[in-house]
Amino acid sequence: REASGELDVPVVLGELGVHFLDQVGDPRFRHAARVNCAIAEVAAGDARAALASAHGLAHKGDRLHFSSSAADELGRRYAWKWLRLTGRAHGSLRLLLGSSLEPPLLSESGRDQAFDGCRGENVP
Repeated sequence: REASGELDVPVVLGELGVHFLDQVGDPRFRHAARVNCAIAEVAAGDARAALASAHGLAHKGDRLHFSSSAADELGRRYAWKWLRLTGRAHGSLRLLLGSSLEPPLLSESGRDQAFDGCRGENVP
């Protein structure tokens, strides 16, 4: 934002797929949970930012990249967050889509064995 000179532009951030990254066996991902927490912290501390959840999204078989259907769903979640952030999600649209596009955040859920959310120390 600062580099663009547009300090008020809204931004949507997305969680990493920490629930499928091999954070223990692959040293490239040992800090993935911390990075995910930092992403969540940035979004939480900025009224012009929102965070799209990666909860329940599958990888394409490599434990690294989202599958095609998961990427599509993540795109819908990003769009929904953008609509909400910019005040364009109203009435019936919110009723029809809101709960399906607002799954729990991985950074808050603590449902994964290798990731306990951002409230304490993360497992790897």
